[in-house]
Amino acid sequence: MEKIVLSDIHTSFSGFSGIYDDHTLYFYDRYFGFLYLFNPDGSLNDRLLGLGRGPGEVIVPNAIGGAVDSFGNMCLIGTTMDFQTFNAKTGRTDYVRLDYVPDEKVDPGNFFNYSFSTGNLQVRYHEGEIYVNLQSQRPDYNHFDNQSDYVNTSYRIGVINPATKSSRMIVMGFPRIYQDDRAKYVSCDLVNYDVCKSYLLVNFEADSTIYKCTLDGKPEKSFGAAGRQMDLDYLETPGMNETSFSNYAVNRISKARYGTIVSIGDMVFRSYTRGAEAAEDGLQIYEKEILIGDIDVPKGFTVTGKIGGYYYSAVYADADAEELYLYRFKI
Repeated sequence: MEKIVLSDIHTSFSGFSGIYDDHTLYFYDRYFGFLYLFNPDGSLNDRLLGLGRGPGEVIVPNAIGGAVDSFGNMCLIGTTMDFQTFNAKTGRTDYVRLDYVPDEKVDPGNFFNYSFSTGNLQVRYHEGEIYVNLQSQRPDYNHFDNQSDYVNTSYRIGVINPATKSSRMIVMGFPRIYQDDRAKYVSCDLVNYDVCKSYLLVNFEADSTIYKCTLDGKPEKSFGAAGRQMDLDYLETPGMNETSFSNYAVNRISKARYGTIVSIGDMVFRSYTRGAEAAEDGLQIYEKEILIGDIDVPKGFTVTGKIGGYYYSAVYADADAEELYLYRFKI
């Protein structure tokens, strides 16, 4: 595992990152709106976008999340149901805001009955649509108070089409372990996923199984093995009360869970945490759905993509050292 320090840039050290157009690295600074491109050795290649209303600029300040597709097109998610896209070929940006349309009957298929999963926000951009994991925080429809109905009828991922200003929900329900012990797994009910050309990979935070689904979120097959030395002894959260809220916080901070999942060719990489007491996290490596490796990695480590013969991690920030860095490795 090789550490690469990126070129010194004007940055807030807060943003998201990955592989850009198959041959460069990117880091999007959420405060300044700059899309930085780096060569595989960490040297600066280019700087795009920036906050503003001019051509090739964005107007979403402090984006809560975003993603870049395989062609270098980018999407941003704002805090007020607003979204912006960037077309890498034309240099054009388009901005839309969805009209908030709640309902009193709590239709599980209504995108506006859910909230962004800020505790584990994951965004993908695929064929002009934005995928984002969600959870419900409605007082009358949530995992704390309405467990039986919620685990059976609610959805995990929202899909937004900025061009048509429409949305839909996919991936309904929860795995069996959430059904069998509903109060135990409330704290880890978010999903990790990746959008591939013709299917989704979906993994729940407390479940070792990886589900291969259609793009509409219907499961077709599954694979996956349990991570090593994971502290999965969650405190129960029965109902919406002070004890449950306290236990929820403890579980999110100190307990283990499965994390980001990324598909690259025949390879699938799944990160997982072991718990607050562990010195390192874990990374599982699957080849054609067969586990070929389960290795120790630095805390917070996730894989984002591949350039040449190297696989690259996300970009990490060390504000004290005033540097951005990442890791790369070969298999």
